[in-house]
Amino acid sequence: DAESNPHELLRSQQDAQEYLNFLLDKMHTELLDLGESVGGQCGKRNVEVDVWQQKRTRGKGSAKITKLELQESPLSRAFTTQLMHTIQDHRRVLRATTQPYFVVHLDIHGARSIDEALLRQFGTSDTIEGYRCPMRDVPIRVQQRTQIEVLPEILVLDLMRYQYSGYSGQAEKVNRPCRFPLVLTLPGGTTTAGKSARYDLHAAVIHHGTSARNGHYTAVCRTDEDTWTHYDDYQVFPIRPAEIPHLPAYMLLYQRSKRSVRLHSVA
Repeated sequence: DAESNPHELLRSQQDAQEYLNFLLDKMHTELLDLGESVGGQCGKRNVEVDVWQQKRTRGKGSAKITKLELQESPLSRAFTTQLMHTIQDHRRVLRATTQPYFVVHLDIHGARSIDEALLRQFGTSDTIEGYRCPMRDVPIRVQQRTQIEVLPEILVLDLMRYQYSGYSGQAEKVNRPCRFPLVLTLPGGTTTAGKSARYDLHAAVIHHGTSARNGHYTAVCRTDEDTWTHYDDYQVFPIRPAEIPHLPAYMLLYQRSKRSVRLHSVA
């Protein structure tokens, strides 16, 4: 059991994004505990909801806003992406929920690039029929949308390469190519503030193999401004930057660009 014996994680093959989520969560919790022991430098923990803080407020009309937040630690400040999920009719927002994530799960099914997947997931709305109106208790048509409310310093994307097959009754790997850029520009339409942001790729985790049940992980990492290295167990070798966007990436780690870039609002 990983909770009682974390070393078990090191003795068997683990899913990379599940392992990273587990690791970040444990580090965050330990930093909060450390903050308590040295005088609250990371903020006091809310005992009732552990490391989660939940706030509920009401906006205009009947909109209900539920806000979930991680208590602040050095790790959460760097890795937390805050997403906002909204449901609205043709006039107003009926319900909104904000929630923090260390790893953003990106649906790449049918997308040729992560730019396309990001726009589809965070830049468009889905229509829901039969939603029960909270005021009149009648079915209505609403729009459901998810956007990025708070951008992190380090953006971790999990490219969802596994999908459930009704035919086999098991998870299957999505092996189709999905290109990703070395410099990622998040369009303004993907954020609640309507502002774009630029991120530089610093690492990618690659899953080799056609099955969702086994395979082999390697990683490529930026070791200098224009120098990249491929890590494959004990084999370490350079890789050309032009090759990287074509790799079958499973996870991507971007850092907010330090270059002088003017964020602009999208009309």
